[in-house]
Amino acid sequence: MDELDAMAELLRDAVGPPPLAPGQVRAAKARVERAGHALSELPDRRVRADLWSSLFPGAPAGGANAVPGPLASSHLEWLWRRFYRPSAMSVVVVGEVPDTVIRSIFADWPTPPEPGPPPSLRPVQGGTAEVQTNAAWVGLGRAARTGESGALAAAAELVAARLRAGGIAAAEAEVWWGPGRTALVVLGSALPDAPAASPESIRATIADLAADVTADLVAEAQRTLRRRLLYQARTARGLAAVIGTFHERTGAPDGAARFLDALDRVDAKAVGRILRALVERPDAVLEIGPQ
Repeated sequence: MDELDAMAELLRDAVGPPPLAPGQVRAAKARVERAGHALSELPDRRVRADLWSSLFPGAPAGGANAVPGPLASSHLEWLWRRFYRPSAMSVVVVGEVPDTVIRSIFADWPTPPEPGPPPSLRPVQGGTAEVQTNAAWVGLGRAARTGESGALAAAAELVAARLRAGGIAAAEAEVWWGPGRTALVVLGSALPDAPAASPESIRATIADLAADVTADLVAEAQRTLRRRLLYQARTARGLAAVIGTFHERTGAPDGAARFLDALDRVDAKAVGRILRALVERPDAVLEIGPQ
């Protein structure tokens, strides 16, 4: 109960914009700009940012290419009033706590003023620094239906393992949740003494995997993903992070449980279909050569 009271007090403090002096805003903007430009020099960050823009057009870029425009305290105050409101918060309580207790703790919250129209803000393009790399980096991705997240996660697990076994040491395969859709994204770079990484070589490896995928391979991927998620949720803080992450992705407080249920239903046919689509009809293919 002490932890629940503390969390409620923390959320209550978050309702309503904090006091912001112009100097604080300028200092924060400068820190973000420096970090954004530094990250944009890293090849994997640049590939990720460009893949995001291709797969989720019109969505906020974020990451390495997120360089703020002429921010003022009014912009941050509007942002706070728009998103940090009781109506935009969800509280998921795990444990034997009566509903009446929970409702009493979160009753009588302050009502912040309506945010009103957003202040004008000229968009600024970031990520213009030259990429620093001595190896080729490639990436490809394909958007899919949000309901396929379980099959996408299993496919990503198998792709990453197969690419690393083939010498693409920095290989990553991930499921991205974007506005209204999900995507399977693959990127990597080869070791100096390994076959060169290229979109063609990565697609060939994925095509071979699609032809070889079996129920046993999928079952092993399912076990790995489940163990990873349960290990992260072994502590109260980790469980909160898992619940919050999947709630943000799905809009459902039981999004993590739904994902595990979907993962259990995945079969080799669904994974093979996703892999073949990624090879034959990618939505984005990117390559950055040595500089």
